[in-house]
Amino acid sequence: MRVIIKHDLNRAKNGIAARSPELGVTAHGLTEEIARRNLEHLVVLFLRPFEREGILEEEVDALGLAVENGKGELSVVTI
Repeated sequence: MRVIIKHDLNRAKNGIAARSPELGVTAHGLTEEIARRNLEHLVVLFLRPFEREGILEEEVDALGLAVENGKGELSVVTI
């Protein structure tokens, strides 16, 4: 399952902040690319327990996140 999250980038002290307004979480990095990858990793870590419990699809629906390829390995991409 590929989860798609929207994000915005902002300058932060000593780098860039990538924020997901849908989830209300922010990740940081020295560059925009690192901040985006850190955000993707953060969301995977957030969703992994739901995947283990077998309730990932329900939680993703409840959060209102967009999904591609409804089955398979969990991955997250930012747009």
